[in-house]
Amino acid sequence: MTSPAVTVEPATSIDEALAMMTRRRFRHFPVVEDGTLVAFISIGDLVKRKIDEVQHEAEALRNYIQAV
Repeated sequence: MTSPAVTVEPATSIDEALAMMTRRRFRHFPVVEDGTLVAFISIGDLVKRKIDEVQHEAEALRNYIQAV
């Protein structure tokens, strides 16, 4: 782990966290809110969430196109 620890906040976007992980070659981030550790996320957690987002958007677009 680096010193000082590199952390993200709950408000950090998925894209921003993934970019930080890629840029810094990290696989995990502590999530800190008001100086307190609230979670520990992995790159796998973020990728899964991103895939879920993309699938939800694709489904919404399919539904929209079929309704027109």
